[in-house]
Amino acid sequence: MTTPIVEEDIRPWTGLGREAYDKICKEKNIVDIQEKAWNEFKQRGAMGIFWAFGTGKSLFGHRLIGQIKGDKLVVVPTITLKDQWLARLKTLNPTSLNEVKVETYHAYEKVRALPRTLVIFDECQHLPANTYIRLSTIPAKYRVGFSGSPFREDGRENYIIALTGFPLGMAWEDLLRLQIIQAPQFRVYIVENKRAKDQKLAELLQIPIKTIIFSDSLDYGEEISKTFEIPFVYGETKDRLSIISNAQTCVVSRVGDEGLSIPDLERVIEVAFLFGSRMQESQRFGRLMHSSKKSQHIIIMTREEFDLYQKRLQAILERGFKIEYVNA
Repeated sequence: MTTPIVEEDIRPWTGLGREAYDKICKEKNIVDIQEKAWNEFKQRGAMGIFWAFGTGKSLFGHRLIGQIKGDKLVVVPTITLKDQWLARLKTLNPTSLNEVKVETYHAYEKVRALPRTLVIFDECQHLPANTYIRLSTIPAKYRVGFSGSPFREDGRENYIIALTGFPLGMAWEDLLRLQIIQAPQFRVYIVENKRAKDQKLAELLQIPIKTIIFSDSLDYGEEISKTFEIPFVYGETKDRLSIISNAQTCVVSRVGDEGLSIPDLERVIEVAFLFGSRMQESQRFGRLMHSSKKSQHIIIMTREEFDLYQKRLQAILERGFKIEYVNA
């Protein structure tokens, strides 16, 4: 059910935060789609926004925080993303900090009782999970969900829309044509075994560009960190965003999968992953679509992994991107 925003809940958004927002929108060529989303949201009050990565979904959330009165709740999947929201709030909505609470999807008991004017579900593909669906009952006049990867492997993809609101998106082909986003170069190396995977990784890292290496395996991530003397960011790491931003190359567990925005990122290398998860694959190549540079997305799979988990590659192919396969 949708409810138009009443005029009494809308306020002018001015100051340095609004100026920063306008500048970013102009630089990214997303002024028109942001305005369309705002006008649509005013009419509906409940929406799911499924734009491609790097097209300003969370930026639109900051606009809502600036323009809608009252208390707001932002729900995110990771501490890393929570830190990123809090940092951007200080830049884009410094006068609204006391109105906004940012919590993870695990914080239902902390946030369930207090009514809000607005709830924002970032990475809302998580919302239909049994563990998190209770969050959809939080009392709020208005709500919005954001996701660039509205995939689930449990048959509940339709719930993503049902729990957020009217779906708004734009074909990725149009975004590419308008140069709002740039397609990474995709390559899959198929190797015989882990030793060959290690060798290929070492070969790739001889090219010194800004790189995130994703490893779901904590043991493997620690091994890579020690071998190449680079930081390893995982669940117990503090100041994750700062470490990832400042390191030329680092290895990151799945805590960096979602929402991470690194403007100078040039390469993502996946060496260990969550089986055939299309959602995770989308999120990982999505990190590159936040970048202002030409980029590469590389996946190193053993032949056994390729046979078992190539389903995850559909997240790339169904967006119209091409993959180069290399038997290494």
